[in-house]
Amino acid sequence: MVTTRRLARAIRENLAQGVHEGNFFGNFARAPRCSYDFRMRFPEPRRLAPRVTLDGLCAIVIGHDLRPASMSDLSWLGLRVELPFDARTARRTLQLEIELPEVDELMWASGHVTYARLSPMGGLHADGQPRLWCSAGVRLEVTASRERRLLREYVESYAH
Repeated sequence: MVTTRRLARAIRENLAQGVHEGNFFGNFARAPRCSYDFRMRFPEPRRLAPRVTLDGLCAIVIGHDLRPASMSDLSWLGLRVELPFDARTARRTLQLEIELPEVDELMWASGHVTYARLSPMGGLHADGQPRLWCSAGVRLEVTASRERRLLREYVESYAH
């Protein structure tokens, strides 16, 4: 008979040896190991791209409407947008209208949400759901080459 203490000890020992969770009483498969240093030697290109921290505006196209959002981080590969979360209109792919500060240009782009962080705003919606604030990272996928060039020049000129 396996007691809870024996099982907990077996789990701790096996995890300390770098073993996957699973069948602790049979053959163990070694967890794939890769040092942290190795992964950091080859960072993703989006991490190397210059970024501009700003307080700008953009709009997200939802149906036939434009929904305003705050733009707080910008690179020529993507941006971070912040807006109140609405589960009915949330999508993975977004159509964006980006206004570059200090440049008299509007830029249209399509992007894919790579991460989204929700935090409570307080209060409830009419249907009883909590109100949430969404901070989302968007990777720009489709833009006109002229607008991509304009964005790259803007970021490179204002990057720290």
